[in-house]
Amino acid sequence: MNRVLVVFLGVVLVLASIGGMVLSVRAGIAQTLYYEAKYGRSKDDLDRVLTLCQKAFSLYPYNYHFCLLSAEKAHVRSQDTSRPDSANYLAAAQRWCERGLMLNKYQSLFRWLKARFLWTTDSHAAAIAYWETYARW
Repeated sequence: MNRVLVVFLGVVLVLASIGGMVLSVRAGIAQTLYYEAKYGRSKDDLDRVLTLCQKAFSLYPYNYHFCLLSAEKAHVRSQDTSRPDSANYLAAAQRWCERGLMLNKYQSLFRWLKARFLWTTDSHAAAIAYWETYARW
């Protein structure tokens, strides 16, 4: 009976190790994509940044920094209303902001962006109430 338990635990340990290795490789690739998006040659190409962050997020959806970078850059681009695609960037910023808030509800930039979105799309009272709730926290 002891031998069966040891073999079973050994198999469980091997499977857990393989799962951990897969997760760590995915996290490493995601971090490499994030580095390229934030500091690499792609940092000035917003569409490329959003694509890289989306790939990174799909590989490792636990790092809110992917969301932070994408939401911030898309929001800045959406402020240029002379561009015909500014509404698309606003929608992308809102989507990334919501994802980021699900991962880290205490990050002030996500809260600030959401308040800005509420200010421009809903009533000003909703934005003020949202920010007031955050400020009280």
